[in-house]
Amino acid sequence: MKFHWGTGIAIFLILFVLSLVGVLIKSFQYDNSLVIDDYYKEDLAYQQHYDKMANEQLSPLSVAIDRNAHQVTIDFPEKDTNIIGTLQFYKPDNKALDFTLPVKIDEQNRMTVSTQELLRGLWRIKVDYSANNEAFYYEQKIVL
Repeated sequence: MKFHWGTGIAIFLILFVLSLVGVLIKSFQYDNSLVIDDYYKEDLAYQQHYDKMANEQLSPLSVAIDRNAHQVTIDFPEKDTNIIGTLQFYKPDNKALDFTLPVKIDEQNRMTVSTQELLRGLWRIKVDYSANNEAFYYEQKIVL
């Protein structure tokens, strides 16, 4: 059997269409749950978020996050007495594991969170708080 140029074009087109169908099937299987649900609202509020990060960096006293085998300790600056805000544990590879806690400090301006129930891996701790009528944001990566 002789290989004709029309047969080559037909084989090429069949392979091309099959590869497009494969890409289409793969795109429908993509998990986009790690994308922020309210992306545009977050984008509009980014300037406020940036100002909070700048306040934290310019402050002479900063939040310190320390972890050991069973807990994470967040030390707030001692000068701040009336601290309100949220503490978010963000797991980049699994949105279902994210959780947020209100900031509750003890008499040493410290908050302790147990990590025994958390899955091992990379976590981002996001501290969004206000003290003395000024807003702050601090973020740190930890690996459990």
